[in-house]
Amino acid sequence: MALATATTTATATASNTYSWKIDDIATFKKAVNCFEYSSPVFEMHGFRWSLCIFPNGSQKSKKGNVNYFVMLKSMPPAYNKITVNIKLKLIELNILSSFPFSFTDNRLTSGWLTGTLRTNDIINLNSITFSVEITLNDIYGINGNLISDNDQKMNDNKPLFTKQSSELILDSNSMNNSRLDALSASIESLTSKMDNITTSIQQFKIEQEGNDDNFNNIVADLNNIKKILNINKTDLNQLNDNNKQLKLWLQNECKLGQYFDLFMKNGIEDLFIAKLLTMDTITDIGITKIGHKIKILHQIDILKQNKDNNLI
Repeated sequence: MALATATTTATATASNTYSWKIDDIATFKKAVNCFEYSSPVFEMHGFRWSLCIFPNGSQKSKKGNVNYFVMLKSMPPAYNKITVNIKLKLIELNILSSFPFSFTDNRLTSGWLTGTLRTNDIINLNSITFSVEITLNDIYGINGNLISDNDQKMNDNKPLFTKQSSELILDSNSMNNSRLDALSASIESLTSKMDNITTSIQQFKIEQEGNDDNFNNIVADLNNIKKILNINKTDLNQLNDNNKQLKLWLQNECKLGQYFDLFMKNGIEDLFIAKLLTMDTITDIGITKIGHKIKILHQIDILKQNKDNNLI
């Protein structure tokens, strides 16, 4: 994925607002698919951020769209999650997208929906200025607890904020769902990068005026890998929350994630049904190893005993 080196002008207009003007708009308008413009790093609420713009789509399937993201450069070690309200705007056309988001170590980027702004919409503009407004709601410590304004752990080196929502304890299920979302995002990112590599290889091949089988084999291999990634991403996206909880339980608690497809095939699609399994029913669905059966039954007992667990 290429990064732009074009000159830009950045302005911090308020404590929670930042604007970024594209100076070389002629080059910006002609950007190829997957080409990324990255803003200077700026500080807001004590955190470091940057803006990422793809004038012609962040991946091949999004060509023709202006994709706009805000990125938290890193999550400070003392924190687990920060919740914010984000407003992304193209000032000249008054295109505005507003949404809440929770940033974690695994989720550091969020943007407006594809289709919010088309590449053709910016062609006739004489200036292009993107702005972001970030309202900080809550900050959670490494133990998952909400940090209050009176928390003794807060000091002058940590962000100041005003509590605007009720307390929320991050349970293991919430954190695992975040990991699944992050995995899906990572697959999308890898797919985008492979599209970019494929395009570069094909362009190089054209420039060399050759038809080397090695080029064709490399492109074929990349396409095969991309198909696998897209299949995995589709599988993740098609799972509902109950399916995801079951899959994570099999993977993390039972250490037997290989049986997830078998569970789903037999209609055991959530933990409500899973906790009703017996030795006989586990055998009936096709699990034959006695050690694996014992593991599953042991974790089912834990599910039944833990009445406070929000998974059941």
